[in-house]
Amino acid sequence: MKKTIVAIALIVLIAGFFVAFSMPIQYDEEVVVYDWNPIKPQTLEPKTENTSKTGIAFIAITKTQDVIRKFPSLKNVTALELNVTASQPVRVTVGTVITLDDYTYTFDNVVFNDSSKFFNNRIPVKDTKADFLEIRNEGNTPVHITGNVKVFGEVVKTKYPYLSVGTLVVLTGLAILVYGTAAKPKRRIKNFRLGFSRLVT
Repeated sequence: MKKTIVAIALIVLIAGFFVAFSMPIQYDEEVVVYDWNPIKPQTLEPKTENTSKTGIAFIAITKTQDVIRKFPSLKNVTALELNVTASQPVRVTVGTVITLDDYTYTFDNVVFNDSSKFFNNRIPVKDTKADFLEIRNEGNTPVHITGNVKVFGEVVKTKYPYLSVGTLVVLTGLAILVYGTAAKPKRRIKNFRLGFSRLVT
């Protein structure tokens, strides 16, 4: 009887795990795949004839190595979320870079181009081929920038629709297993006491 209870418990446990992880469904979910925080460099030098490296801040939207490592199931980048504050107006451009010469960028397919001290924007980039974001100081004095830029993307995730049902089955199996194993020593103690009382009498 005891072995039967344990066997039933194991069967229920196996069935529970099978039900819980059967029929997986894949779906797309938008998540933050990269958070450019803090923005570097934080101080942008004034515009000169030969734009210096510190005159602009930029990120390659779709080629960030951190994104590739953390989200190998990334399908595409969907949007950028700007939360940027500058001490003086700066220009933010999002688009496709077609030329690069001494850190002077020429953009094509521009999806965002604005000059301001404050940016609080969500910029859709899905299916636009935009691959670059640039923050440029176009003034004559250094500009300090704070904030962050979040890159959103669609990643493939997996869900198990019968996970809750399978969990209940597994818990039932565990309860049966605990009952079967816990009941065994109690019966031994009872039999031991019965045998001892017979010896005494």
